[in-house]
Amino acid sequence: MSDTISTTLSNIPEPSFFNSFFNMTDAGIQQCSMFQLKMILFIILIFILTSILTSSFTMIFGSRRGLYKKRCPMRGCPCCKEGYCGDDCDCGCGSIEHFSNDKIYTYNDISSPNYSNYQTTPLTAENTVEGNPSNLLFGQANRIITTMDNSMTLNLNIFANLYVLNGNPFGRDHVNKDVNKVQQYLVYVSKNGKDLKLLDELKKEPDGLYKLKFKTKDQEQIKNLMSYNELIIKHKIEGESIQKVLLKGKFTII
Repeated sequence: MSDTISTTLSNIPEPSFFNSFFNMTDAGIQQCSMFQLKMILFIILIFILTSILTSSFTMIFGSRRGLYKKRCPMRGCPCCKEGYCGDDCDCGCGSIEHFSNDKIYTYNDISSPNYSNYQTTPLTAENTVEGNPSNLLFGQANRIITTMDNSMTLNLNIFANLYVLNGNPFGRDHVNKDVNKVQQYLVYVSKNGKDLKLLDELKKEPDGLYKLKFKTKDQEQIKNLMSYNELIIKHKIEGESIQKVLLKGKFTII
């Protein structure tokens, strides 16, 4: 009988550390753990909902009720105060970021005060009958028209990688038969190849490129030049009537 009792007592599991520390059964500990897990999930859910509601109310009412200050994205907005949207802002700049206004500009807006127009065109060689470039020269032209106080200013900057005039790298006279003749690179403007008009001459700069920096404030001259859309660079040799076309480029007519 005593052996049976001792065997039964030895089969009873000893309580674990958590059972003895919390004075709870395994079922109680499991139930407590599930309750804590649910409480943690509930707190996380409350935190997420609170964050969403706070962000929504801030976006809707923040700019008008002063919950936060936002930098004004529009220049000259009457609601902006020291670079920030005011509390009584009604123009909408506090909630919508504007990258431009609602006006559609055209090239005719060049006559508007403090307005500028910039165009650039590559200068390339004409193609031969076979469809290949007639030479390997290249260049670029930039045209800038600015208006200030109802007065326009035209800046035309042209640069091109051209052959060195009167160049003779080998030091022999027969390499260039025209070495003793005056040669020039001239810039013309035209209207699709018609009404050719001489603009000026390209000059060689220290960097080896031929350049022309043309600037005028003559209002009549500017209006006249704005009607030309094509730019042509020609090679002129003294005493010869025919000038060789080297490069061409086109602007948009204003």
